[in-house]
Amino acid sequence: MERNINVKHAQSTNSSSITLDIDEYCPHCKNSVSPHIIYAVTSKPIQRDSFNSIAIFLQCPRSVCSKFYSLEYPCSVSQYSAIDKIKNSIKYTYSPHLENTLPENLKATFPDFIKIYEQSLEAESMGLDEIAGVGYRKSIEFLIKSYVIREHPDKKDQVESMFLGNVIKDDLTDIPRVQSLAQAAVWIGNDETHFTRIHDDKDIRDMKSFLEAAALFISANLKADEAAEFTASPES
Repeated sequence: MERNINVKHAQSTNSSSITLDIDEYCPHCKNSVSPHIIYAVTSKPIQRDSFNSIAIFLQCPRSVCSKFYSLEYPCSVSQYSAIDKIKNSIKYTYSPHLENTLPENLKATFPDFIKIYEQSLEAESMGLDEIAGVGYRKSIEFLIKSYVIREHPDKKDQVESMFLGNVIKDDLTDIPRVQSLAQAAVWIGNDETHFTRIHDDKDIRDMKSFLEAAALFISANLKADEAAEFTASPES
């Protein structure tokens, strides 16, 4: 997105109006946005026939994010006023920390799932979205199979050897919301592991939302089991 920006010259009261191609992407929330331009300045005083760069301080306009970030553009100037339109920014790498906010009872009950899920969060936070997608797909399998085995320990060997889609179809019929969420997450997750995508309108964010919603339902079921066990005992 081309934006006309007033750039202050470093160590000077002068400024230049230039056109920059601003990336419509927030590195923090990973959404397409039209960022607020807070300030722009050259990296050093502008001199004839010298290389310089322009730094821009921006803010995400989304109220749920609102975080600040920077972009930098290289430019060569022969005169103070002769700055052409600049398109290509210098690549910056942002690694926002993605925190595991899933309930504690999941961490205690399904540690293998949590380990894979947190490693996938770490990969995503480092911008490794292709690897993170595969990791989230693996975490779905560990969550669902571990939960089914917990509910039906006599089927452990059978569940371990089954395709995940069949486990979801056959063993989650009593909790249809989890069944739907798990199926949706797996469909998108399979796209993350295959050469050709089937669901082009969905991405890793959709998969995570379905996965995390399924995990919350499972967490609630674990709490319900705990409450049932507690209330079944004689009152103290």
